[in-house]
Amino acid sequence: MQTYTSPFKSNRHADSPRLRARSLQGLCHLYDENYQLMLRLMPALRNTKRYGEWLAVEATYGSFAADTPALYCRLIECSPYTTTLSLTHQFPAHDDWQADPDLTVRVYHDATQAETLNCGRNVHCEILRQFRGNPKSILERRWQVNMLLNKWLHYLLGQGHRFPVVV
Repeated sequence: MQTYTSPFKSNRHADSPRLRARSLQGLCHLYDENYQLMLRLMPALRNTKRYGEWLAVEATYGSFAADTPALYCRLIECSPYTTTLSLTHQFPAHDDWQADPDLTVRVYHDATQAETLNCGRNVHCEILRQFRGNPKSILERRWQVNMLLNKWLHYLLGQGHRFPVVV
């Protein structure tokens, strides 16, 4: 039986000298790294014209890796300069499914950055609740949700998640 190791307990990415200072400059470095991770997870983001055609289908796409929950992506908006999408796992809850975590991410193609816009309301995982604390400032809030994205993307890639390349 495989044991579950949380990607959120380690601070190896947060300890990077570029990310250590919770400054605007450090946050921009975090956005840069999140963009590179998003490209690894979703190589189709490199071809925005074809990605826009993918968006036109109005579907939710899944990434399935062994021994880990399925990852779902729903494209919300796609333009030549930005793509906005939702990333989530779906877990059974009562008579329905619960999205957790449920992140809305905007990818800025021209600036080569990715930013978490929203961290869903229903965070049921205790470890994820730390990212929904009471920030002292807007900058601190952005650090929290974008560090969540960063650690989650590292975890997803390590588990073998990838979305299809649109050719």
